[in-house]
This record gives sequence, structure tokens and C-alpha cells, in this order.
Amino acid sequence: MADPTFLNLETGFSGTMMDKIVDQKVRQQALDKARSENAALIAQQRKDKFENCSKLTAGIAFNSGSLNLSDGEVRSRVLAEMQKIKDKEESAQLKRQDGEAALHNKVVAIRQKNKQPEQWDKKDLTTMVSWFKRPGDKALPGNKVQMLRRYYLTCRHDAIPPPAFGDINNVPPPPLHPITADNACLPPNEDLP
Repeated sequence: MADPTFLNLETGFSGTMMDKIVDQKVRQQALDKARSENAALIAQQRKDKFENCSKLTAGIAFNSGSLNLSDGEVRSRVLAEMQKIKDKEESAQLKRQDGEAALHNKVVAIRQKNKQPEQWDKKDLTTMVSWFKRPGDKALPGNKVQMLRRYYLTCRHDAIPPPAFGDINNVPPPPLHPITADNACLPPNEDLP
């Protein structure tokens, strides 16, 4: 065993270890001092995080000083978050209803024009195809021929015969599947052009 008074703490392995120990002690003292000096600021930051967090967890509540999850502060915060979610859902539903009502009004206005679907302009045709779009259908087509085809595929209750596609801009008609008793009612997820 070597005498501790003769250890070389300046160089070598023992010097490196001593530097690391001193650095750790200095860092820990600086952190402790900062925490004690800024304790009020840190507590306020934790409270603010509790008040403004997007997702309330037990850890956030605990760090803010709410040690009991059933106390009034945590409960009121949870109720406020639930009310926000409910309000957001209600506003989204009202927005959907307003959009559907506006689209319905446009459809009524188009039908009052008493024109054949081939005579509709692209805006009117887009409105009518949007009105009959089902959740499983593909996105709306881009050109008028495909939109007319989509309209006739999705709006079968109109007794208007399909147009002669070759007459519109000299575009050949896209192939149509024959309508039989088996496929007269298309399922919502069938791929439409």
C-alpha cells in the first residue's frame, strides 16, 4: 500500500480521476445553487406548464406541485381539457353541417336551371359530382368527360340517359362496365374513375 500523501494527483490516471471528481463536484454545486436561487421561477414554470400543456399527465401534475391527482386543481384542469375537446368536436360538426347546407343550396340552384348534365359548366358539374361522392370513392376527376361519367355512375336515380361522350371535344368515351342486376348498386369502396 502506498502512502496517500505521496500520490501523484497532477498527472496520470489518478490526475485524470481527480479532475473528473472535481468537475462533478463543481457542476453539482452550481446546479444546487441555481436551483436554490431560481426555485420560485422553476416552480412558476412548472405551474405554467401544468396550465398550458397539450396533454396532461401524472408527471406534469406531480412536477407542478399537485401531489394528489384527485385534488380540485387537477380535476378542474382535466374537466377543462375535456370541455375543450367537446367544444372542438361540436364546432367541427357545425362546420360540416354548414358545408353540407351550402352544397345542398348549390345543388338546388343547379337543378333549378333545368339544364341537361352535358350543358353544365365545369363548376356546376364539380358541385353535382361532389354532392353524390361517397366516402369510399376516389378523388374527383379532373376533366369534364370523366366528371360526367362519374356523375352518371353515382347518380343513377336521375332518368336522364348518358351523353354521347364522343361529341364532347372529340374525346373517345372511357370504357364503361355494363350494368347488371349484380352491380346496379355500387358498393361505397368501388374504384370509380
